[in-house]
Amino acid sequence: MTKLLQNKSIIKFLGIALSILLIVALVPQINIAYGSKDDVVTDTPTAETGDNAPTEGEEGAEGVVDTSGEAGSQPGDIDPKAGAIEGEELPESDGPSGGTLEEPQTRALSVETQQNLQQTVASRAAKGTEKELGGNSNYTISENTINTKSPLVFNKKDEQYTLTINEGVTLKSDIKVTNGAKLTIQGKGTIEGYGDEGQGSVIIVQGKNNSGTKLTVNGPTITGGTGATQISNLSTNWGKVGGGILVCRDGDGTRFAALEFKSGTVENNTANAGGGIFVGYRCGLNMSGGSVLNNTADPHEGGGIFFDGNWDGGSNNYGHISKGTIKGNKTLTKTDWGGGGVYINNEGILQIDSATITNNTAKSLGGGVAGCPHAKIGIGTVDTGAAIYGNEENGKDGPLSPVLIFNTPPSLVSSDKKAPSGDFLVQGLTTDKITQLLKIYPNREEGVGKYIPTNGEYITYGSYKLMPGSYGKDLFDSDLASDYYCTLGSYIAGTNLGDHSNGMAWEGFVASFPANKIKNGTVTEKAADGTPNWFASKIAIPVNESYEVHDATLCLKNTAKKDNSGKPRKVIIEDNTSDTHGGGVSCNGVLKFGHIPDKEEVVNSYTLTLNKEILNSITNEPIALGNDTFNFTLKDENGKAYNATSDSNGTINFMALPGSKQNGVTKEFTLTENLTDDQIAAGFTPKEDIEVKVKLDVSKETAKYMDKDNRVVLERTTYTTTVSNVMIDNENTSTVTNILDLKTSAKIPVVKIADGIAQESFSFCLKEITGNINEVVNDPNGNVALKDGVNLAEQALVEPNRTVIITPGDATSAQKTDTAEFTFEYTPKSISETHWYAIAEQAGATPNVSYDDTAYLVKVDVSLSGERSLDTSEKIYKAVPGSRKLEEVTGDNVSVTFENVAIKYAGFELPLTKQILTTLGKNLPLNDRKFSFDLYEGDNSAAEATSVVKGATTDPKTGKLNLQIADGEYAKGAFEEASHEKEFTFTLKETPLEGDAANFITTIEPATVKVTLSAAGQRTTENGRSVYLVTPMVKTVTVDGIDVEVANNDIMVTNRYAPNGTWQFQAKKFFYGLGEPSDCSFSLVEIERAPGEDEAISSIAVKKDLENKEFTPLVASVTKDKLATGEATIEFPAITYVAEGKGKNQRNDIGDHYYLVTENGDDAAKDTTAYVVKVTVAVDKNDPAKLTATGTVLGYADDLDSALNPLVLPEGELPAFYNTDTYDLISAASYSVYAASGEPVDQVCYVDPKIVKNLEGRAIKSGEFAFKLIQVANYNDTEGELISATTNDEFGMVDFDKANNVSGDLENPSCLAYTKPGTYYYRVIEDTSKGGMNDQSVLYSDQVITFTTVIKQDETTGQLVCTDMYYGWWDAATNQNVRFDEQYADYETQPGNIGDMSKLNPDWHPTINNKARPMDLQVRKTSVSDRDEGLVGATYALYMVNENPQGDIWLAEATSEEGGWIIYKNVSLATNNLYYFKETAAPAGHTVSEFRSPYFYLVEDATSANGYALKYTDTKYFDAAEVEAAAIPMAAAEAQALQADIAAQAEAAATDDQTQPGHSADGNILLTYDKDGGVYDETTQVEVNKLDTRTHEWVEGAKLVILEKESGKEVASWTSGKAPQKLAKTLNVGITYLLREVEAPGEYLLANDVEFVIDNYGNVSITKGTENGNAELSDNTITLYDTMMDAEEVEQRERETTREVPLGTILAQTGDMLPILGIGAIVLASLIALIVAGRRRHEGKDDKN
Repeated sequence: MTKLLQNKSIIKFLGIALSILLIVALVPQINIAYGSKDDVVTDTPTAETGDNAPTEGEEGAEGVVDTSGEAGSQPGDIDPKAGAIEGEELPESDGPSGGTLEEPQTRALSVETQQNLQQTVASRAAKGTEKELGGNSNYTISENTINTKSPLVFNKKDEQYTLTINEGVTLKSDIKVTNGAKLTIQGKGTIEGYGDEGQGSVIIVQGKNNSGTKLTVNGPTITGGTGATQISNLSTNWGKVGGGILVCRDGDGTRFAALEFKSGTVENNTANAGGGIFVGYRCGLNMSGGSVLNNTADPHEGGGIFFDGNWDGGSNNYGHISKGTIKGNKTLTKTDWGGGGVYINNEGILQIDSATITNNTAKSLGGGVAGCPHAKIGIGTVDTGAAIYGNEENGKDGPLSPVLIFNTPPSLVSSDKKAPSGDFLVQGLTTDKITQLLKIYPNREEGVGKYIPTNGEYITYGSYKLMPGSYGKDLFDSDLASDYYCTLGSYIAGTNLGDHSNGMAWEGFVASFPANKIKNGTVTEKAADGTPNWFASKIAIPVNESYEVHDATLCLKNTAKKDNSGKPRKVIIEDNTSDTHGGGVSCNGVLKFGHIPDKEEVVNSYTLTLNKEILNSITNEPIALGNDTFNFTLKDENGKAYNATSDSNGTINFMALPGSKQNGVTKEFTLTENLTDDQIAAGFTPKEDIEVKVKLDVSKETAKYMDKDNRVVLERTTYTTTVSNVMIDNENTSTVTNILDLKTSAKIPVVKIADGIAQESFSFCLKEITGNINEVVNDPNGNVALKDGVNLAEQALVEPNRTVIITPGDATSAQKTDTAEFTFEYTPKSISETHWYAIAEQAGATPNVSYDDTAYLVKVDVSLSGERSLDTSEKIYKAVPGSRKLEEVTGDNVSVTFENVAIKYAGFELPLTKQILTTLGKNLPLNDRKFSFDLYEGDNSAAEATSVVKGATTDPKTGKLNLQIADGEYAKGAFEEASHEKEFTFTLKETPLEGDAANFITTIEPATVKVTLSAAGQRTTENGRSVYLVTPMVKTVTVDGIDVEVANNDIMVTNRYAPNGTWQFQAKKFFYGLGEPSDCSFSLVEIERAPGEDEAISSIAVKKDLENKEFTPLVASVTKDKLATGEATIEFPAITYVAEGKGKNQRNDIGDHYYLVTENGDDAAKDTTAYVVKVTVAVDKNDPAKLTATGTVLGYADDLDSALNPLVLPEGELPAFYNTDTYDLISAASYSVYAASGEPVDQVCYVDPKIVKNLEGRAIKSGEFAFKLIQVANYNDTEGELISATTNDEFGMVDFDKANNVSGDLENPSCLAYTKPGTYYYRVIEDTSKGGMNDQSVLYSDQVITFTTVIKQDETTGQLVCTDMYYGWWDAATNQNVRFDEQYADYETQPGNIGDMSKLNPDWHPTINNKARPMDLQVRKTSVSDRDEGLVGATYALYMVNENPQGDIWLAEATSEEGGWIIYKNVSLATNNLYYFKETAAPAGHTVSEFRSPYFYLVEDATSANGYALKYTDTKYFDAAEVEAAAIPMAAAEAQALQADIAAQAEAAATDDQTQPGHSADGNILLTYDKDGGVYDETTQVEVNKLDTRTHEWVEGAKLVILEKESGKEVASWTSGKAPQKLAKTLNVGITYLLREVEAPGEYLLANDVEFVIDNYGNVSITKGTENGNAELSDNTITLYDTMMDAEEVEQRERETTREVPLGTILAQTGDMLPILGIGAIVLASLIALIVAGRRRHEGKDDKN
């Protein structure tokens, strides 16, 4: 070795070779480690629960192959065979049919089955290495192998062997295990049998009693078997059995060979029985995994598994299937019970745990589970039992075997009794069926002579015989046996799959033949009295209630469509089929699903059966139900309701009524019939509150379900309740009877023809005259004719029974026809009836329509036809006008027909002529004036009436006018008179002229015009249509009672014009003075006459008008600006003169008029000169419509008390007035005193006082407080003369002068006027005597304000002046008035100013202080989602409504605290104000309310604990009347007492902890706003969707959170599913949130964060995160999208996330350990070689050195 290592060439070659070998060895491992993503499993599979558990139909931890931890496989490996076979089905074969079938026990495989098998074997045939495998050794098959020494035998007693078939490898061989050997077959390879070329079964396990022979299958696929024959010690010769695996006995004993099936697949095998697996008599089976797929049994039972064993290969006395999938198997039997998936023979006892049995099909009954005449089946509770639902039955006849049609096994209650069972109870027995059986069993001992007599009259079993009959067949619905069908013993534990309807877990059918009904060994359908010997009933089993029947047939259909129980299912039995019964599982032995208690008491519910009967209302005879079904509600004594619907036989089954343990009890119910609207319309009358009494018989029996060794597997004590007697409304009957009120109808068409008529509605009346027909016609049964004096139309129109309305289209341009119909409804009481009707048109009020007066007589005969129908026949007679004769209307479509035509009435013409005369009788031209007139109907029509016609003169010279009255009603009115003449009264009104044209001209008074018209008509043609035209003519006319004599009845209309003219007076004004001129004014007044000589002008009276009123002076003014030059013209308004006429009370100004002209003002300042002017008025000679006025100044006087001096003014010179003085204005402080200089002492001066009102505690409102200013003799007087009364303004100012301005000056108003000197005293009194001024919420001040003035006469000027004025207050304690020092400027620093009037501060006014009574206001804040939930943290502002420009007034703000209460302290509300709340900040999880609260206001309430109550209104405007009405007032004394009480309570509250009612703890008045429970908020609402970017489908499994952006606090988290995530009341307004995906599912990328915020009103907006389609917002729903990764991203993720070492392994999941150990050995050897080489090289160098 040393030399070898010294050889450098060898060492180099060895290193290179080892390196290459290492690389080559690593290549396959790398390929596995970095394979496709489907090959990577990061951990050992475990059973999943919750959201990630496999759903129905998926492969998961339960019910599929799981090879975790098994020898020869790596954890997590997925069985490719199981995956491939999922969902596949072999072609279904119906087997031979028709003719005589082969003998059941010896028939070979059908041709189709053999072909299918050959195709399957051929498809699996694999070329392999031929080897001679002898057996009794451990084998590992690593390549496709053909055993040339088949079968491979293992037969050494107590030896344990292992056969490993590696994955992907096929072993072609049969296998046999015998003589106590134990074989384990493992690995995921395939064992393919030789079929008929070999031993038939792929694997045979045969053992003697207790020999321990056992086969364990753990992984492989077993296929290609056809079943073994000639195997000794089979309990029955089934032919070829156990296509895949046959487990059978060898000799006699109690326990033989066993099969333990852990994992793997038995698929695509066939046999005569047990297509996949056959476990023989007293052999064992323990299936804890694996699959049995697509195997076929033909022609016997057990397509997947045939089980006749009695143990599990261990300690249990039953076979056991605890886990696995049995799918796609089928049995093609026509003579056996069935069992497509599993069959348990009569010696077998099997327990199946936690099974799902669904989607299986039986061509006869029991698609899920079926039990034959010896079967005893128990189904445990949902968690460990079975979910049996969704299976299918085809309802065909059951197996063609007499022993399965009829059998008499021992009763489960008493072995000495027989329980007739088999298919006959639900499928009956016919003679044809017996004949068919004879053809199948023509010569067998078991046939003729044993089961069927030669005459074919019945079939036998033992000493019992079954006679033909329907038995329960007619009541049976095969759909009720779709999931379960068992004919001997059944126990069903309480079931709840979480998907049931109407509270029922099962719907079903029970049938039995009691042993005591067997007479002389014969089973017959009916007893001698005709009553059934058998019992049958539909049933229902409520959810979670147990049910047990024995010695009876039970059929069930699960109401669930899916299993929503949430319980794991380890055994899956689905998609199996049977050509007879039991598509999923069939049993002839004992079958248990899950753990079932050994003993239990069961109280079965029961079915109450009633019958429905219908009686004909006319004959009172029963009627066949036909297709009618009726729904009923039955209520028990506790009010629980049960619903049922009758079937075609009238049977009503109320199922699932609670059973009883007590025998002989009577239950009372109330029955109500629930008729449909159609049934009521058909004539059925609902029956309500029917009393039903039910007597119950209860039997108690203990049934024992025993196996063949007489071990009790299940014992149930069952209480069976049956109905022994039914009483309905105290009658012994179970029949509910309904009377069918037969109904029929007849229809009579009504045809309306309209011609020349606009669209209108026409009424047609019908009246039934059956009762008095003999009074209408002579011979109702013969030649029908009207009796004398009978008006048939009146018969129809007087109090008609019915009316129809027809509205044809517009027939003005073309004839229109429309129809309606009278429908007669009949409910006859006799076999035949006759009804008579009269029909006529109701003449309407439609103008211009001629109504058809034809009348019809209608006869309707009604007669009974059959049980349910009535016949009707109709005849129509038409009345002939002017005759008693009635003509029958004949034809194909008879009807009553009416035709209306139009009548047209023409208008007429009324001529007028217009003229104008003056009031003095002179003619005037019209001067192009246009006069308009209105003609009204009637006498003196009101102003608002509508005119008949309007017209205006068209000829300005002649004034001619023709009024065209187009309304044809006048022609109609005249035409309808017998004389065709009629007088009509009209009122003629003239429209007043407008503008200048209307001046001085009169408008005629309304005139009464009477017109007599004569009318005549004739038919004519208009626009191609015929109308009957009536034309009127004016015969006479009178106007106001005067006949118009003009030939053409022309009316002359005269207007009067009043001549008129004007005159205007002018004068001059001159000013001479040193100062500024002042404004001045002058008066002109008409006087009675000119003054006489030396007669004072003042003695002449002012002239009066016609109403005895004095002439109103005309005033002319001259402003000081116009006098700036010292001269101005005085111009008076023009005076108009008119001559209205010469009559009484008519103004006639023609003649002389005298006028007095003077200057106004003080004598000291004005010119006192007075002028008298004469004006002469006359008619203008050239124009009679005009008056002329000539004025002359007669003279002047120095003043009014002087005589007139003559005056002749030069032409063009005007009278003049001269002035030399002006006016003065003085003021004292801010109180103005006016005086004219030099005025006498009795002239007036004015003073205006003011005060200020202040309200402490709240804002004052305009008009809230009232005050009086009174004048008193002394300060302490409480009463005096009222000077002024007013209220405060919005600023508190109380201005007495505005309320009572006596100065006449609007700009400087004053309320105090003085005409003489003196000292005057005043008091200000607050007025609380009315309405809201007496407000109990206010504490009024008792302060008395005084006002004093001193008025003196100025001796120099003679005017009145105010020398002192001041405010004060009355000091009651000292009984004196105290002057306010504050009213003087700088009073504190300059005390000398006090009392000096010149130092008064004009802006200072005394203040009266009132105080608002302290009040607290509370309101509760709640959530819309829960009005009982008080919200904390809501902030509300309190506002007072204010109509002034500054808007509503903010009063206070408060935040809700514990219990949601918002309390405003010391707010002090007033009784005459409106208030409301408005939210400013929302509480957590809620939005700010967008709206204010309803308005509320305070009213006094004498009944309240604090004297107040709150009222509410939706109107903003305060209604004082409404407030006054709402208040409950109290007397003044009561109010004072209340104020005293409140004050006392407030004082007591300071020392007493006891809170007074209606008050806060601190004594404040407490008011509570309680409208609608207070104020409330909507919750914040946000929804989040998680969708795929591309497909917009739901993305499940994404983990999402919502964070507060600022704090990072997590608010919510969830995992996405198939629905939006709803966040209600979770998020707050105004906070910015982040929606973040923290973990993306599967192959998705993480989405970006979405930043969003909710505004105050709950609206969501996204501020960031919508870019690139990352998210979107719709309303308040945020959709966050996930994007699928591409392949490279997926692979990268998997490399990062799947390179984990799973539990229970050493290295990554890349294959077998042996290659890995080999690699390690090579690496280790390479390292050693390199180290040795290095050392040798180093040593060599050292040696050289």
